[in-house]
Amino acid sequence: MPPECRITIDEVTGLTPESSPGQIQDFRVIGHVVGGCKHVDVTIEFEGHTLTSQPGTQEGNVALDGTWQRFVHNPYSLRCGGQVTVRATCADDPSCRSDPWQHTVPCENVTTCPQIRDIVITGVTCAEVASGHKTRATIEVRLVAPVTNCTYIWLYGDEGSPRPSMADRDHTSSPIQTHDYAQPGLYSVTVTVRHSGCEDTPDSAPLNVPPCCPTLTALQADQECTDDGKTSVTFLVTIYPADAQGTYTWKFGDEPPGQPDQTTTLPTKNHVYAAGGDYPIKVTFTPTDSSLCPGTEIKCEETVRVQDCKPPPCPEIADVQLTNQVCVANPDGSADGAVFATYLVTTNPGNAAGRYDWQFDDGPTEQNRGPSNTHTYSGGGNKRVTVTLTPRETRCPPKSLVKFFDLTNCKRQKVEPPDPSCVALMIWMLMFMIVGAVLLAVGLCALLSCPSCGYASVGFAIVAVVGAVCLFIGLVLFVIWLLLCATFENNCWLLDLLIEFLRWLTILAVAVTAILFVIGRIWASLGLCWVGAGVDSAYFFILFNIAQWFSWVVGCHDWPRVIPDWMRVTLPGWLRELLANIRSHLP
Repeated sequence: MPPECRITIDEVTGLTPESSPGQIQDFRVIGHVVGGCKHVDVTIEFEGHTLTSQPGTQEGNVALDGTWQRFVHNPYSLRCGGQVTVRATCADDPSCRSDPWQHTVPCENVTTCPQIRDIVITGVTCAEVASGHKTRATIEVRLVAPVTNCTYIWLYGDEGSPRPSMADRDHTSSPIQTHDYAQPGLYSVTVTVRHSGCEDTPDSAPLNVPPCCPTLTALQADQECTDDGKTSVTFLVTIYPADAQGTYTWKFGDEPPGQPDQTTTLPTKNHVYAAGGDYPIKVTFTPTDSSLCPGTEIKCEETVRVQDCKPPPCPEIADVQLTNQVCVANPDGSADGAVFATYLVTTNPGNAAGRYDWQFDDGPTEQNRGPSNTHTYSGGGNKRVTVTLTPRETRCPPKSLVKFFDLTNCKRQKVEPPDPSCVALMIWMLMFMIVGAVLLAVGLCALLSCPSCGYASVGFAIVAVVGAVCLFIGLVLFVIWLLLCATFENNCWLLDLLIEFLRWLTILAVAVTAILFVIGRIWASLGLCWVGAGVDSAYFFILFNIAQWFSWVVGCHDWPRVIPDWMRVTLPGWLRELLANIRSHLP
């Protein structure tokens, strides 16, 4: 069984790129064969070119050792960085072929010079100049292979004679340049590409400059609200040149599907929007001259925000709230206290402007009082409140709301005069305190000023004791008055009982105090009489008490000597004898 045919490519020469124009090399392919192949053909592909070896020649025959070689003529130059693909096929057996052999053309130490492939007009617009407007053409130079750091020298074809020199022409670093032509027509454009290390590469191409295409430069929208709450927008598009003739097609962004486009012959159009929002606006201009700018869509697209002119909804009263209620005194002093109530109205939408009228069930209507109001009721209970809102907008009708509120019954104590019992108790208390203080002061003064006045000192002591008792009773009554009359404010039944008891106790205390006072005075008088003698009148003790009273105030004196000097009275005989008998029995 013969071995399987297999072809291998070992070497390819002639792949060095040209370093200057005109340097082109043929390809030489070397390989070997395993199997029964006797002749090999070669195909080479690069940059859109396909080259094949010449068939029917002895070149390509396989040697006894299986090696072979083929030469392929190459009329094209190689570009550095280009891709080259080589394939070998057995002429005797087409099914026997090599794997593709691929190689990238090296770029080391190679200077690539630019070659112009074509010169084209890529765009035409209208340009405004002092003399009117011109056709502004955009011209582009396209190279066979990309080359950087080139200088492009332009000759537009409308310069006239003589042509400007190379130095006076436009020099650019970009292969794209614009030029304004005064008239449309056919012009020969010449571009020279200059690159360091290469010869200048000039090339010319005839360019047909069409009339300039009008341009839509700006879109203006003036808005105003209509009476029915819609938005009327007047659109104005700016076109250049301003005298361009044609038809404007408008799309306003709110058209229902299937609605035909709206067209005008003027650059303005009015449209009414039912609601505000952002709408995409598109204006397209179609020139009357159909030969002008064929295939070019002259349009202006912009998103316009349309204001919302829908009037706000008419305000309504959402609720009436009782925010506070305070009990206050009634002017008439009745048991039912007055209620001071504070109300607040909430509206939908909030803070509605307008006039608020309030109607309370116990008074007239209070007009234009605002959303917050106060009212004083004579008493609590279930109260009805009616609020009417008249909106500021005349298109909105008045709205009313009726609501009921349960107000607190403010029961309060009726102002009454003080209880007579407390007044009486206070009077007795003050009387006892004053009398007790005076007697205590006089008795103590007498005792301290005359400690050796004999039996008279007993009377002085009795007076001081009586004063102390009265003062103590007065202090006790004061404490009782504070605890009962001032604390319970006559609301305790025990207070009435105690006051009645104290009333009789006070009367009894006064009587006992008076008796003790009289006894004390008599005892003091008798004591003075015994120690002083010489007094013989039955009425002596009355006048003596008066004299003794003033004497205690100013200080103690010698009573036996003083009294007879200023008061000479005669006692009845029986009283004189009685006193003498008593005195004789005394030590």
